[in-house]
Amino acid sequence: MRGKWSMPKAGDSLTNARGGTAKWRQVTAGKDGSFSGLGGGYLATSVEAPNECAMVLEASGDALVYINGAPRAGDSYGYGYLKLPMWLHKGQNNLLFVAGRGQFKAKLTEPRGPIQIETGDLTVPDVLIGGPKELWAGVVLLNTTDKSQRVHVFSRNSGGDSAMSTAEIPAMSLRKVPIKLIVPNGDLGKQEKFQIECRQTRVTDKASIDLEVKRINETHRETFISNIDGSLQYFAVNPSQKPSDKDPLILTLHGAGVEAIGQARAYSNKDWCTLVAATNRRPYGFDWEDIGRLDALEVLTEAKRRFAHDPQSIHLTGHSMGGHGTWAVGTLYPDLFASIAPSAGWISFWSYAGGYKPANATPVEAELLQSMSPSDTLARVENTLEEKVYILHGDKDDNVPVAQAREMKRVLTSIHADFEYHEEPGAGHWWGDKCVDWPGIFDQIRSSRLTSRKEIDFTTPSPAVSSHDQWVTVLEQIHPMAPSHVKIDESEGTTENVYALRLDKSFDKLVLDHQYLGRIGHGAQLVNVFGHWQIDRLKDGAKSPDVSGPFKNVYQNHFLFVIGTHGSPEENKWAADKARFDAETFQYRGNGSVDIVTDSQYNAGWQRNVILYGNADTNSAWTPLLARCPIQVTRGQLKVGDKSLSGGDLAGLFIYPHKAHGKWILVGAITGTGIEGFRTTDRLAIFSSGVAYPDWTILSANVLSTGSKGINGCGFFGNDWTLKSGESAWN
Repeated sequence: MRGKWSMPKAGDSLTNARGGTAKWRQVTAGKDGSFSGLGGGYLATSVEAPNECAMVLEASGDALVYINGAPRAGDSYGYGYLKLPMWLHKGQNNLLFVAGRGQFKAKLTEPRGPIQIETGDLTVPDVLIGGPKELWAGVVLLNTTDKSQRVHVFSRNSGGDSAMSTAEIPAMSLRKVPIKLIVPNGDLGKQEKFQIECRQTRVTDKASIDLEVKRINETHRETFISNIDGSLQYFAVNPSQKPSDKDPLILTLHGAGVEAIGQARAYSNKDWCTLVAATNRRPYGFDWEDIGRLDALEVLTEAKRRFAHDPQSIHLTGHSMGGHGTWAVGTLYPDLFASIAPSAGWISFWSYAGGYKPANATPVEAELLQSMSPSDTLARVENTLEEKVYILHGDKDDNVPVAQAREMKRVLTSIHADFEYHEEPGAGHWWGDKCVDWPGIFDQIRSSRLTSRKEIDFTTPSPAVSSHDQWVTVLEQIHPMAPSHVKIDESEGTTENVYALRLDKSFDKLVLDHQYLGRIGHGAQLVNVFGHWQIDRLKDGAKSPDVSGPFKNVYQNHFLFVIGTHGSPEENKWAADKARFDAETFQYRGNGSVDIVTDSQYNAGWQRNVILYGNADTNSAWTPLLARCPIQVTRGQLKVGDKSLSGGDLAGLFIYPHKAHGKWILVGAITGTGIEGFRTTDRLAIFSSGVAYPDWTILSANVLSTGSKGINGCGFFGNDWTLKSGESAWN
């Protein structure tokens, strides 16, 4: 954090973040080159280089690695395909690995060239006989130079047809890029081979990729470009054998460590419904929350566009982590699904995954917990009253205890939900394909359809996550990210924690919260002004379902990173290193592909969410984007409204809106008052599910040792994006 490091010797003592001590010991790799029994500690080593040179680090089983002090992504799940370009200085080079709890292995290899193709982590579709002639695949490219490189990628099929794609690869890093493929005419075998070339002034590397060839009615993979970050993603399809516009469409969510194609293959082919399996971005991904939830919604949108179906017969199911996703997504969007069916599903991070919830929360901890409200399934469980529910669980499940299902049964019984419940006697966690391809679930799907409702009873944790239920849309809250509730019929309604809403139907007369409003036209927006409802419109630039916190909401709308280049060499290096680390981490955890530009390259008119690295002194994009923001950060000083903090060890995360050519976007800042503050942000878990931040969080370097006590303050802006109308807490 302070940028001071020297290689330890065996027997040296180390004081950890919690004040305990440990001693370094020498360890030796086994015969297969791997280390085991590290227990989640650190592993340090050094490499002597006779001259400066580029190398490629292949490590697995590490959470992250510091290479000469710069953080780089780790292969925490042990996939084995993460390869990091790195620069060796002449002389000693230090590597500090944060080890996982399994086996750890690492080696250095020489690069094949300045741009290198890697095929160990492909995102590919299947070629469909009689299907589309233009496909997209995701291929990892390594840039082993010290400058960002613009690369042309050419693909050629077996018939000689070619296509070109272009990508920008960050300096000394990697990126998975979408490349276009042309399906050849004529007969197709079981596989189709495509030759890939990277070219700049010359060919820098070649590779080939094989795509499986499938009949259009076989279970297969399809790809799409995500609006989250512009990356290429895939989903799996188990198509109807007799496609019809009367077919139900089923979205299924996989468990931890499971691929979407494996999830889809667990179901038998059916001639009356189409089933699509989203990816959660990776086999572990985001527990179907955060970006995992957005992935599920994107796949559902793609499936609705691509496959014949009955729009009133959309259904959601999933197993294990996907069972949790079924509860989480199904309770957020009750007007999307006619039925939901969790199998072996857990309820929430707090009921199953050891989520953080202190018994006597401090004001700061309370704000942090409030930012986690989208994870609180039980707070909105009454939304299931609009859906049919089928709960399936093995009564001997040793992974997700059956108590999770029994608790949901108890809760649904108490609210008189329409549900069915089955415990399979003697069954464990996975008891064969039947635990997803269950007859009772499909009987429910056949008998369930979405219907227009005359009465709406809807709860949302945040309009930015789920804003509407049929003809009611919650636009703004009174207390940010506390549950908002609307219960309304054709003439009368009540609300809780709702500041503004829209009604997409007309009323001859309406009484809302005991206030007579009279005739209300279709599409009317109602605003609660000091407890009095009136027809009004949201102010331009106010919080809305499209532009709102908390902080992690900035990671959508084709977001990009902007690094500061106007600071000292050390400050500029931190910004570049941190942006690269975040992009690599998002690629690893979220199959992502992030654009990184400098502040000099950035155009404040781009209509994409943006994350700034640096502060007002070091990042020239700060003033055009954040001049109006009540939080300002410069060297040695951080201001939050009229509160001013001094020192070089302060760090911050916050978001604020900016209008770009008529469209409001979110701007995020990862910032600090000095190198120590900047580096404090390196270890903040941004792309981990179960971790949330309010609209703004200010912390000091000692947060790494003291936890929430090291958070100076945090909170939410008001609907007008001011601090005065928002909520805040300070230590």
